[in-house]
This record gives sequence, C-alpha cells and structure tokens, in this order.
Amino acid sequence: MELCGVPATTFSWTSSISPSSFHISQPLSTWGFKKFKIYCVIQDVGSSAQPHKETQMTVSVTGATGFIGRRLVKRLHADNHGVKVLTRSKSQAQSIFPDKEFPGIVIAEEGDWKNCIQGSSAVVNLAGMPISTRWSPEIKKEIKQSRIKVTSKVVEAINESQEAIRPAVLVSATAVGYYGTSETQVFDEQSPSGSDYLAEVCREWESTALRVDNRVRLVRIRIGVALGRDGGALAKMIPIFMMFAGGPLGSGKQWFSWIHVDDLVSLIYEALSNPTYEGVINATAPNPVRLGEMCSHLGSVLGRPSWLPVPDLALKAVLGEGATVVLEGQRVLPAKAKELGFSFKYPYVKEALKAILSDIALTWLSFRVVGMPTEGVNQNTWVKTQASQCLFPNKEIKPVPCCPKNESIIFCKLLFVTKKARHHRPDSPYNRPYLAKKECLQITLERGVKLLSQTSSRE
Repeated sequence: MELCGVPATTFSWTSSISPSSFHISQPLSTWGFKKFKIYCVIQDVGSSAQPHKETQMTVSVTGATGFIGRRLVKRLHADNHGVKVLTRSKSQAQSIFPDKEFPGIVIAEEGDWKNCIQGSSAVVNLAGMPISTRWSPEIKKEIKQSRIKVTSKVVEAINESQEAIRPAVLVSATAVGYYGTSETQVFDEQSPSGSDYLAEVCREWESTALRVDNRVRLVRIRIGVALGRDGGALAKMIPIFMMFAGGPLGSGKQWFSWIHVDDLVSLIYEALSNPTYEGVINATAPNPVRLGEMCSHLGSVLGRPSWLPVPDLALKAVLGEGATVVLEGQRVLPAKAKELGFSFKYPYVKEALKAILSDIALTWLSFRVVGMPTEGVNQNTWVKTQASQCLFPNKEIKPVPCCPKNESIIFCKLLFVTKKARHHRPDSPYNRPYLAKKECLQITLERGVKLLSQTSSRE
C-alpha cells in the first residue's frame, strides 16, 4: 500500500513535524469524512534529516519558590522536563508545587541538594534574600551571604560530581546592580563594575559562580527589574495606584531597566538548552525607560493618574541606604541576547504592562461600573465607605453585561471578611490591634487583585 506515492513503510507518525524535515511537494490530498479529515504530507526521501525530538532535561533549581523561580518551574514542568526544587523549606515548596498539579517534581531540603544536583543535566541558581528593605549592617551582610552561600554550595556539589553525573550547564543569576548607577551612562555586558554596595555584592556573587568546573558551561544572567503580576516591584505598586496614590519615586528621572517575567523565563530556558549561550547575558528589555515614564504608563493601563511622587527624603527615612535601589538606576542594554538572536516578546514597557494587567484592569473596571451588589452581601457602613472612597470614585453606576457580578461580590465579601477576621481569626495576618483600616484595605487590595484576576481567568 502507498500513501500519495510514498511506501507506507517509510512513513511514521510523530507528535510534531520539523519544518526542515518535511516539504509539501504536491497539493495536500484529503479524504473527507463526517468527523475528520486525513491529510497526507510527503516526506523528502532524499533528505537524511529526521524529525526533531527535543532533548528532555533534568533541572535543579534554587530559589524555585520565588517570583521568578515559580514561573521557571512551571514552564519546565509543562514542557515535560524533570525538575528538582532545592529549598530550605520543604513545606513551603510543597504548598506552591502540590503533587496533584506538579506530579514528578522532586522537592529537596539542603541536606539533599548534593544528591539532586549530581545527576541533573542542568542547574539554575536563583536564590537570594530580597534587597528592597531597610539596610541595617546585619541585613546588608545577609543580602550578600544569602547569595554567596547558596552559590558556593551549588558550585561545590557540581565540582564534586563524577563526570557521568555532572551537570552540563549552570545558569547563575546576578543583577544589573553590577554596573553601579548612572543617569547618563549606557551599560552592556562589556561595561566595568560599579563601586557601590550592590556592585560589590554582584561581583562576589559572580566570582563564586566562576569557581565552577571549567567543563561546565556557565551562564551569568544579570537581571533587571522583573515585571509580573505575582511578585516583584509591580505587585507592590498596583494597590497604591489603584487607591489613586501612585506616582514616581524620587525625581522619576532615574533609569528603569526592566524585563517582562515571561521574557526572563524564556531567556533562562534558552540558556539551559542552547550551547551558544555562555558568559554574561543582560536580562533586560531592549528599551529601558525613565521611572517617571514607567509610572505614567502604569497609571494609563490601570486607568489611574500618576500624580503623587514620593520624595527622596521620605524613602530614605523608611529604607535608609536601601532607598538606593529605587532612587538610583542604570540604563542597561541586552547586547549579548540580541547578538545571540533572542527575540523579546515584550520589547516596550507599555505593551508589557498591558499584557500583565489586562485582566486586572478589566476586573477593577467592572467594580467601578457594576457597583456594589445588593444581594447576598452584608452592606455595613465600613464596607460602603471604604469601597466607595477607594474603588468607586465614579458615582455613575451603569450595568455592563460583560462584567460578571460575582467578581464584585467576591471582592466585597473579601473586604467584609477581612474586617471580621481581625476579631475572630487568631491566625489571620490582619489580626493585629494596631492595624489601621487604610492599611488593612491596602493589604486586602494586594490579596484581592490576585484572587480576582484568578477568578476572571477561570471564567
């Protein structure tokens, strides 16, 4: 029997067809049936190319429970790669990656890291204490040591591995803080290191990674400000803007080198699988912006003004030396990524923000136009006043068919339960006597945005 002139014995079904392996040498032949159609694709018999089958990896990941790590693990797992989560808190990791949703993922505490790394085909090192806090001498020490200690442990485990079970690649995170700060200079991978505290941290962080066996391909990813809904700087800014209190930090003239979290995960993913990725790679979008411009775009996407700047002195009073992170910036370009042919899905910040916040913006819009539900919710005075002041400045209530009412109901219930929880739930994060209503509302907004956007996506 032959199919379209090709012996049946030479034709095989695959889950994917490589464009380089097949061509259509004549119009597709089809046979129509009630429920389906059969298409014949002619294989180039003269070509020795075989259908491409992606190599499956086993990847050990530190910092897997963090903002970036969670996204990376989900991507790897979705693509059927083996994932080993290296964590200091197994219970926390299990709550983020439950067995039902992530079957096959290995979760290992520090004592088992070495065994996990040995036998992995790759390691991604993302661990490190957050830097957006007040820097006391103790905190500064912890910021540095949290990065160096974990990186050193990973490098040691790799170097002690026998060749047969040694990972082939180490992707180790670092940061654009390596370059220091400047309002005028442009930095790429060839630029020298700066002289401030964060530059010092990054230098030591990278020098620790450089001690890995030279037979292991090392990729140092210098990460800019990662933008995403579930964490990082943007998650903290959204509630402030939604309460009409958003604006640039400091002068707004400082450079903001950003990257959409999906692009960052794709860059790390490519570094794992593509042998041409080696050395230093800046993980920043090709079009950095001033912070004032970024805040203006954020306000525009959310339908809120960006009018209330936070003075330098106020930030320094709260964060001390740590205010450097937000008051000073650097203009960093991804020269190496572009040279390697990496394609950014989100090269411009406005498009990135629209993609991240589209469902959130629609959800909040639905609150404003649908208004407070009248059925099924105890409309006490506190809920009415807080919601009307912060969420419904537009008093013209017009029903919109495309906005599900239950979104408003969920949020109003959330506000009401939050108030009650301070009195009736000892384990509630809101159960603090000194917590003012405004603070309570702000925390609620952070939780509410996430809950509602999940609800919106499910519907």
